[in-house]
Amino acid sequence: MDQAARQWRRLIGARDEVAGFDPDDAGQLLAMAYPDRIASSAHPNGPAYLLANGRGARLPEWEIRLRQPLLVAATLDAERGG
Repeated sequence: MDQAARQWRRLIGARDEVAGFDPDDAGQLLAMAYPDRIASSAHPNGPAYLLANGRGARLPEWEIRLRQPLLVAATLDAERGG
């Protein structure tokens, strides 16, 4: 597993040291891996997002700290709103 992680870090130009980890490196990697999951906020500070694939997504109401104008959804729950 460590070897695979080193290869990915080398491919994206990320540093090896954990102490110098830049969260933007993870966001860029996720955006490259899941371009259809790049999401823009439907309303400022709201939980609703529009994914690049045209579908909607919603953050749980309690996840206020994750609300950003743009984000990448690493995982999606297929639960439908009602």
